[in-house]
Amino acid sequence: MSNLDAIWSDLTQWEASMNEKDAQLARQKPIHNQKLPPVRKASEIVVNDSLKPAGLEALSMRTRPMVEEKGKAPVNKGKEPASGPRMKPSEKAMLEKDKGNACFQKQDFKAAITHYTKAIDFDPSNAVFFINRAMAYLKLQMYLEAEQDCTRGLNLHPTNVKALWRRGIARRSLGRVTEARNDLTKALEIEPSNKSVKDELSKLPVPTPKKEEKPKIERKRLPIKIVDEAYPETTNTVKKQAVTPPPKQTPTPSKEPAVQATPSQNQPPPPPPPSATKTTKSPTKSEGTKPSLTLSPISFNPPKTNIEFERDWKACRQRGMDTLYQYFQCIPPSSYESLFRSSLESDQFEQMIDLLETRYTKDKSNNEICNVLEGLTKVRRIDMLVMFLDRKHKSALEGLIKSLKGSVDDSTLAKLSKVYDVKL
Repeated sequence: MSNLDAIWSDLTQWEASMNEKDAQLARQKPIHNQKLPPVRKASEIVVNDSLKPAGLEALSMRTRPMVEEKGKAPVNKGKEPASGPRMKPSEKAMLEKDKGNACFQKQDFKAAITHYTKAIDFDPSNAVFFINRAMAYLKLQMYLEAEQDCTRGLNLHPTNVKALWRRGIARRSLGRVTEARNDLTKALEIEPSNKSVKDELSKLPVPTPKKEEKPKIERKRLPIKIVDEAYPETTNTVKKQAVTPPPKQTPTPSKEPAVQATPSQNQPPPPPPPSATKTTKSPTKSEGTKPSLTLSPISFNPPKTNIEFERDWKACRQRGMDTLYQYFQCIPPSSYESLFRSSLESDQFEQMIDLLETRYTKDKSNNEICNVLEGLTKVRRIDMLVMFLDRKHKSALEGLIKSLKGSVDDSTLAKLSKVYDVKL
């Protein structure tokens, strides 16, 4: 405890001394007219690039002390002395350009691009550096970069034939044929005897002449007279014939016996006239019903894709259940799996059940109904579609599957009842 008390007393003394110093500093007045030392003069520092070590030489140079005697110049092997003239940026740019040309001749296009880029950094006002780098980009099939460099070179030198020629090549490779033709044509105008430009211009496709647009013919709207084909004119004649009663024959007195007037038993009775049979079946206008018109079957092609099926299904549904039934018949059940996949909708599935219940049970055999139900079991998400069916369609499915007993083998029937959740 004695040690802790000593430490605590030291802390309190230090705190008291710090507070006293802060109070003294706060009481001091600021000195505004205090004299400060003069500002030093600026001096230029010349750095000799030739003495700058690089790479492994830098490590060895650090270990060696560089001692230079007074009055003697530093020893430089193969390099300019420090007191020699400095190179201008344009001269450095030309050196880099020459290095780039040497790399280009060796087909080292990436190294050539590096040297041309350094030349541009030293002297960006020279169009030749951009145009040379564009040619290296063309060799590497970097057509967009080549076009950009040619455009920069043309901004500096608008009548440079090489820049126009190389930009035409780049634009042709990019698929911009019209712009490429404009560049090559302009290059030929500047230098008509340039063979390279002519050869490149001959590679371009010949432009097709634009067709003259014919003046639009003004069309007038005419009223359309709708003719109802469900009531042909023949029905009027039939009804008129039906209304007119057959002529009555007045019996004439005869002296022959009554036995001869009756027809014989071997002679068949005369058939009724066709007009009479038609009038008995067709209702008249007074009954207030319209004559039923049987639709001729329409030939459909089975759909190949689900998009085509949805388009046709929607169109046929608007025309009625008869048209929808004819369209559904043309789709083979073996193609349900590849056609619908996982895109069969709930309303489409319910309409298929309605067709099976109302049309297939009357016109088709049990084997055909079984083929349709079995084909639908292979469709993806069929269990989800069955789960969300309402009571009406679930009972319709149950009735269809139960009606197949006796005409379908038990294994197929058990599979159908399992998929469609029907208890047999």
